[in-house]
Amino acid sequence: IWRTHARNAIRTVRLDSYVFSTQQATVNLPYRYLMKSEQMRPDLTVINPVRLRRGDYREFVEDTYGPRLKFAEQELETLRNLQEAGAPVSEIDSAIMDFVLATVRHKGGKPGVLVSVGFSLPDGEYEIFAEGLFMRIKTRTGKPYPFHFTGLELDPILSAKGNSRMEAFVINMYAAMFTRRGEYLLLNEFTFEGMEYIRWALKIDPDYMPARLVAKEYHIRGEPSMSDD
Repeated sequence: IWRTHARNAIRTVRLDSYVFSTQQATVNLPYRYLMKSEQMRPDLTVINPVRLRRGDYREFVEDTYGPRLKFAEQELETLRNLQEAGAPVSEIDSAIMDFVLATVRHKGGKPGVLVSVGFSLPDGEYEIFAEGLFMRIKTRTGKPYPFHFTGLELDPILSAKGNSRMEAFVINMYAAMFTRRGEYLLLNEFTFEGMEYIRWALKIDPDYMPARLVAKEYHIRGEPSMSDD
């Protein structure tokens, strides 16, 4: 399920996006494998912000994505200097956040900057909004973008038992993703498509309460009729 989830997460991301993900098991390591073995989404810049605390990982990021990070040379230099000086973790974390926000300022419109679930921002002009299997950092006045639905592999998600903590977490992410998308479409009067997303949410997790509440409000029943690919 982790490999399927990694592929799906990568597929929901818009072209040329920057992804700050701490989901090591389901995104970072599989992404590197998929990118090299299957040439999957070489347009993405995927960085683990927690691992940026380590100088060797920062060097890896600079070597891998150097030309894509020209706009943040000052922030990366500050981070490098703090690491070489043995600065406290709190100062290093602050420098990492400055790097993330520099990326948002430079790439925050299109293609966009995505973060994994659980990522937090300091109070300010930016907020986090759900987009596909990630969260998108945007200005408080910015609009959300639709994620890509085409090509998702759902059979392994549907057949997962949810017995382990990771499986339960992944299943919940899909139910939430489809519910959010369905609600958005229903509110904007795309009734058939919105109902289909709610049906998918309930097919993945029949007990997911937000989807059940939407289904009750809009009288949604039955199985989804659209293909999962």
